[in-house]
Amino acid sequence: MQERLEEKIRRMHKSLSRTRSDDFSKMAIEEGNDGIFDYKKLIFDRSSDNDALMDAAMTLVANIASLKDVVKKWISKNNISINVEGAIDNNMSMAIVHDLWNDDKHGGLDRKSRSGKIPKLKDLCTALSLGGSTQPNASVVFTMDYLSNSMAITTQGGMEAQLLLCAT
Repeated sequence: MQERLEEKIRRMHKSLSRTRSDDFSKMAIEEGNDGIFDYKKLIFDRSSDNDALMDAAMTLVANIASLKDVVKKWISKNNISINVEGAIDNNMSMAIVHDLWNDDKHGGLDRKSRSGKIPKLKDLCTALSLGGSTQPNASVVFTMDYLSNSMAITTQGGMEAQLLLCAT
């Protein structure tokens, strides 16, 4: 049982890693004209479509939510008394994760929502996140040359730059 729990946690971490990347080669500059102005737009992940983003998000949701049953078996086997269902229902974040998972599994919520809401993931996108340090002289610099359409990101002092999956 311990091995199964550890495997589920590894799978959860793996699916979480699919929601972030430091591969900036996926970024691109798109040029266009809106009828009045020429513009350049930064695309953070030209390789992902909405289905791929939704798959990454829902795989993470499923791996988090399905951990519940393994945890229930593990605590029972180890004679630990925890109300797992109650803990989920009393934590809004976990309740929403379970509502999203149940909606995805069953093609809609077929029972009362745990969160009291009807959550949906929509407007999935990839965003650039910059930050992560409180060290003196820490910095992150993003530069974009509009003439050559080249970009560069440099960090120092523990700062990070990552592409993250985001949703509204």
